[in-house]
Amino acid sequence: MAENKNIINQRDRLASPCMGICTTTYGDPVCKGCKRFVHEIADWSAYSEGQRTAVSERLQNQARNAVLSYFRIVDEKALWSYVEQENRVRYYPDWCPEHTVFQLLFYRIFSGFEALRECGVEPLPEYRSQSLEELVQHVDSLYNRLGQDYYNDHVVSQQG
Repeated sequence: MAENKNIINQRDRLASPCMGICTTTYGDPVCKGCKRFVHEIADWSAYSEGQRTAVSERLQNQARNAVLSYFRIVDEKALWSYVEQENRVRYYPDWCPEHTVFQLLFYRIFSGFEALRECGVEPLPEYRSQSLEELVQHVDSLYNRLGQDYYNDHVVSQQG
C-alpha cells in the first residue's frame, strides 16, 4: 500500500488546515472551506504554536458540534482505517474524528449512506429520511454559522 501523503504527522500537526478552496479572496470574513478567519489565514505562518493550537481547537469544537448535530460515529476504528487508506483528504490524527468526518462529507467522498456506514458513520435516526446531500449541506451550513457567530462575537465586537 502506498503511503498516504495527506496524513499530517505529529511534527506537522499545526500545519495549515487549508482545504484549498479559500473564499476569503472573494470577501468572506470566514473561509467556507477551512472555516478560519481572514486574518488567521493571512497571519498563519507568523502564528506561534499557541495561536495555531487555539485556532485548531476552535475549528475542532465547531466541527464536532456541526457533525454531531446530524451524524454519529459508531466505529471510530473503521473511520481511521478508511482515512489512512484513502488519499483524498488531509488527515490530522490528533484532531477530533468529527473534523475528519466533516472533511469527508465536505469533499463528497461518500456516494451514499452505505459507504458512510462502512466508515463507521451514520446519520442520527431523526435525519435518516433526508438525502446524504441534504445532510452534508446542513452540516456545512451549521459549521459556517458557528464560525460566523464566533467571528461576530469575538472579532467584530472587539473592533467596534
